[in-house]
Amino acid sequence: MSGLSIRARLPLADFELDVDLALPGRGVTALFGASGSGKTTVLRCVAGLARAAGRVEVNGERWQDDGRGVFVPTHRRALGYVFQEASLFPHLSVHDNIHYGLRRTPVARQRVALEQLLELLGITQLLGRKPAAPAPVAAAPATKPAPAATRAPVAQSGGGLMDKAHGMIRWVLRTLVNVPDDFRPWAQDALKVCRALCAERQIDAIYTTLPPFSSLHVGHELRKETGLPWIADYRDLWYGDVLREWVPEWRKKIELRMERRLLREADVIVTVSEPKTAYMQRLHPELKARWETLTNGYDTELYGERTRKRPFTGETVEFVYTGRLFKNRRGYAFAEALGRIHRTDPALAARARVRIFGGVEPSIRKRYDQILAEYGIAHLYDFAGEVSYAEAMDAQVNCDYLLLIVDTGETSDGVIPGKLFEYVSVRRPIFALCDPGATQQIIERARLGRAVPAEAVEACEAMLRDWLAQPVPEVVDSDDAYLAQFDRKAITARLARLLDEVVGKVIQLTGTSLQGKGLELRLDIPPTLAGLPLIGDPLRLQQVLLHIVGNAIKFTAGGSIAVRARLDEESADAALLHFEVQDSGVGIEPDAQQRIFQAFEQADGSATRRFGGTGLGLALAKELAHLLGGDLVVQSIMGVGSTFTLFLPITLPQSR
Repeated sequence: MSGLSIRARLPLADFELDVDLALPGRGVTALFGASGSGKTTVLRCVAGLARAAGRVEVNGERWQDDGRGVFVPTHRRALGYVFQEASLFPHLSVHDNIHYGLRRTPVARQRVALEQLLELLGITQLLGRKPAAPAPVAAAPATKPAPAATRAPVAQSGGGLMDKAHGMIRWVLRTLVNVPDDFRPWAQDALKVCRALCAERQIDAIYTTLPPFSSLHVGHELRKETGLPWIADYRDLWYGDVLREWVPEWRKKIELRMERRLLREADVIVTVSEPKTAYMQRLHPELKARWETLTNGYDTELYGERTRKRPFTGETVEFVYTGRLFKNRRGYAFAEALGRIHRTDPALAARARVRIFGGVEPSIRKRYDQILAEYGIAHLYDFAGEVSYAEAMDAQVNCDYLLLIVDTGETSDGVIPGKLFEYVSVRRPIFALCDPGATQQIIERARLGRAVPAEAVEACEAMLRDWLAQPVPEVVDSDDAYLAQFDRKAITARLARLLDEVVGKVIQLTGTSLQGKGLELRLDIPPTLAGLPLIGDPLRLQQVLLHIVGNAIKFTAGGSIAVRARLDEESADAALLHFEVQDSGVGIEPDAQQRIFQAFEQADGSATRRFGGTGLGLALAKELAHLLGGDLVVQSIMGVGSTFTLFLPITLPQSR
């Protein structure tokens, strides 16, 4: 019999448990009820931790049958049990509890020796104790304390052995087992889904993004199995990331070797900043992959119709930070700088109001409280805590200055936080605490504000005095032409170009796809036009035409595809260039002819399964046409074919 069957009765102090259950052997089963109804007791009976009268059978194996005198002890039951409280076997010592867990892990998968584990956790002196044993009155000193960077986090409530064990278990899982991260089970499932998609559809490329770092395993395996080009996109670093300084040195070495092995299969490696690209190249000089930089970006429509409601009175100068504060992102320098100003010029400091929206780690908040109390400026700070995204955006729009606090660490020069691009959308001056690097360059190049090193109190104080002494600017004179490259639409277009190049669309269009389908490609370009020098953007024009022709090939089973061009002169130095791509394909329903230019849309719901693709090609083509000052339209008849026309204004040379 597949599944779990339990019939048990157990008298307790305040009630009697009487359970008769038959549960399936697959999927997820939730056992719920009021507190004290016996849910945990049922699980303990299944695990053998509580001895009820009756029977327990799992997938045909009898773990308990009082009628036959069968009772399988807990350590022989093939199950996993995560306690809601910190739990150890009370009859076993710390040493034996650890060995019990190790026996459940094959030797080949045991990455750390017991001696190393004990050294890291600093619990050698506890090995002989049992959980129920009282703590010694005067604890003997540890043989050697764990290094600060690798000491296991220990729960503080009660301070007992059980709490310490709970903290130890969490740390062991995070540090020793979940390599590279907690998404290993997800990666295995994702790989299965991707394999099915590759077998079912015409896939052109593999694109993985991290974190999670486990996504690299998916890309690596698919690349080996399918031979498709693989693009590994790093939104954050894996090895060397400033937020992973907690990782012990021995594990960093393991992860570096793992990262190098996986990336050997990558065709392109993408990072979010030039310093991160350079760092990765130094880290992996042996890799033959193509390196690209593709930043995050801002959404011009993110803030919608939000407008400033707080007037520029000049009475107070409000600095707003939205986001979390933690170990590598603190902002102490700003608080100390404001405190120093308060001691020497209280009237100037009194103009400032600092509002922090977002979670603050307890240790960070404790240090803030100390700084603010020391300088007597607690009244100038407001820790608003966790708020909705809408509230955070309203605070950004209505502030005087945006406070940006960037992560510190070895690779902080390459950090460009997503928060920066939210701030870009708001267009308020940015007071940035960040080490020299990519973020500083963007802020100052775009004339969005100024930056000082993240922990440079004196430099921060000097800049803060200057900003408090000046009127708050109502308008930011930013370099919008420079910032245009960070528009998400522009970044999407760059990503599309990268994918086209990697997949080899040009080769596909000139030969492979056409020959495979028996299609004829006809070109109708007037000789006078072919030899005419024109002023425009040939790269973007090529991208638009590739998308249109590629779409025609995809949806045309047989026949021909014609590409025509003509020039309509409108004045002595201006003309309108027409490109037509006509196919003999399946055609497009009238009500779908506008929808196909929307992102992730195709002419009908089954098109993605039948023909593959994401539905982004035509949307990008139309967007590029608009960027060129033109337009892209379609005319189509079902069963006859479609004609896509690109209208493009062109400047004519004066000397032709």
